[in-house]
Amino acid sequence: MVLMPSRALLSNTTPQGASAYIEADFNYPERIVAEAGDVLGFEQPLGILFLGVLGHAESYAELVRIAGTVMAAAPSGSYLVLWDGTADSAEYGTLCTNYAGTGGAPYIPRPRDQIRGVFDGLALVEPGFVSITQWRPCADKAGLTRPISAYGAVVRKP
Repeated sequence: MVLMPSRALLSNTTPQGASAYIEADFNYPERIVAEAGDVLGFEQPLGILFLGVLGHAESYAELVRIAGTVMAAAPSGSYLVLWDGTADSAEYGTLCTNYAGTGGAPYIPRPRDQIRGVFDGLALVEPGFVSITQWRPCADKAGLTRPISAYGAVVRKP
């Protein structure tokens, strides 16, 4: 499903910039950084997004390694947006267990402090490390103000 829109983007060359598609697994961030560098150059700040996917990392150490590798390559002033499911809800934990039983790649909800630890050394942007229902404009426009078992932040690399 990703490949078809990517091909469409690649066929539309515009004066606004370049597009590229990298077929890679986030478990190999060195490859992603190397291939992305061919297009992005890494001279100007970047926006890097890991949205609800790093729960598929096999361990907390791997999650930190993956995000850290990408952020280490990003220049100063770059932003990281990252959220993942947390282990603070038994109901959500059961959902993840049931999902793994379908044959899908297991999703590991982690304690909030582990997800928060990914941002060490980076500058939190308001509203800080919170449930994603408390991010702007989600909480304001969708009426979702009750925290859910998905926490994250937007951070800036100094």
